[in-house]
Amino acid sequence: MQSLRHRLINLDGLDLSSIEGGRCLAVMDGACAVCSWGARTLSQHDGDDCIRIATIQSPLGIALLERAGLSAEDPQTWMVLHQGHVYTHASAMIFLGQRLAGGWAILARCAQLFPLRVLDYVYGVLARNRVRWFGRADMCALPDARLKARLVT
Repeated sequence: MQSLRHRLINLDGLDLSSIEGGRCLAVMDGACAVCSWGARTLSQHDGDDCIRIATIQSPLGIALLERAGLSAEDPQTWMVLHQGHVYTHASAMIFLGQRLAGGWAILARCAQLFPLRVLDYVYGVLARNRVRWFGRADMCALPDARLKARLVT
């Protein structure tokens, strides 16, 4: 299995109390139907309660993207923060998939059999076309209790 791509970023001055104790933070578009589905999937299958979610439109999301050198305007922007390490693109998806229950963890392990450059290409195609293909949805509009407990601003 290949290792996932990640890098350290400076987190000085940010309130990250919501992800203490080994939790991770997924930062995703709060107005995208695919991201909204992803957030709900994370909340339903995170049996260990280790994943928190911030939108790229939130103050924390904006600050983290800036520190990671990412732009909220880039449709491919999607990241996971874990213990100061930032994972993006397919590496972020695999990282989260490994932490979910059921078939998601198996799917994440199988995905690691493919080269990251191939997975990143597929991720890029989906990311660039996600709104056109799947539309928009407000992740925060009426979240269920599980999702609401995971949202960080």
